[in-house]
Amino acid sequence: LTLLVFCLCLLPHLNWLQSHQFVTLHYISEQGSTEGTNWSMLLKFTLIPIAYWLIPWLLCTGLCVEKEHASSWSRALSHWPVRMLQSWRSNGWDDTLFWLAILPWAITLAFGISGFVELSLPWAIPIGFGFPLLWLRNLTQASEGIAQTTQRLSNSLKFWWLLIVLISPWYAWHQAQQGTENHYLPRREAAAMLLQTWQSRHPDVRLAWVGGQWAENALLAFYGDSQLRVVPGVPDEFPATVSPLPDWQTRAGLLLCPLGPGHGENVNLTDCPQRMRAWLESKGQPAEPLPLTVQSSGMRFPLTKPFSYLAFEYLPAKP
Repeated sequence: LTLLVFCLCLLPHLNWLQSHQFVTLHYISEQGSTEGTNWSMLLKFTLIPIAYWLIPWLLCTGLCVEKEHASSWSRALSHWPVRMLQSWRSNGWDDTLFWLAILPWAITLAFGISGFVELSLPWAIPIGFGFPLLWLRNLTQASEGIAQTTQRLSNSLKFWWLLIVLISPWYAWHQAQQGTENHYLPRREAAAMLLQTWQSRHPDVRLAWVGGQWAENALLAFYGDSQLRVVPGVPDEFPATVSPLPDWQTRAGLLLCPLGPGHGENVNLTDCPQRMRAWLESKGQPAEPLPLTVQSSGMRFPLTKPFSYLAFEYLPAKP
């Protein structure tokens, strides 16, 4: 019965995969390394979940204090390493919570050891979703009780929220004064200007897709028109079985090359414009770019920091 329910719940996912030409499986197959297992990255990936979840781990093990040690900070601190070890305890082979917390970590490492994929550190961020449940389950069994522990954790959470509220304005001001590129990056403004430019130049032609430099070209769909299809590079760089835009030849599109901060000769040099020009010329399209300069404005942006973009238009031949 459990297996039947599992298969029924999986049917919508299988239907989505089939209708999208199994694009996620193609992505996974491209993450492998031709040089075999990357042992250095595997070691980092083994340890990085602990680094990501270190503060919650310390909070849980620091606040779940046994009754006989609760009255003495020195005794509580001396038993802290023991609690850190106890927090990972398994209650036997049928301990569902333990396996729910550990298996995502173990299975991902197994794929890394096999060499099927080369593990990437951001993949470790969600792996510890079950860690706090396991820690609390193990530690509250010998602590002063779940109610007191929950209250302590709640107070700690309130403290962190207050700290974030106090630090965030200073951090934003510091980023603004330093002229940090990520702080000043005008994605929303660039999307509005690009769409406005397209509509003024081609009022009767609907923009259907955007290609160019991935993943920065997605700003047009995220901040502008959510109906746009976003493709990395140019449409026919994809294999025929996984192309997300099979009918691009009949639809108008835009190729975007962000050049970074500055303008003119001061922008970052990339090969994106050359690649876009070559592709457009191979399709018999004009390859003259539209240069755009955009900058963020408002109280949060005291410095003048313009960013440059090149946009290439693709217009299908009229029947």
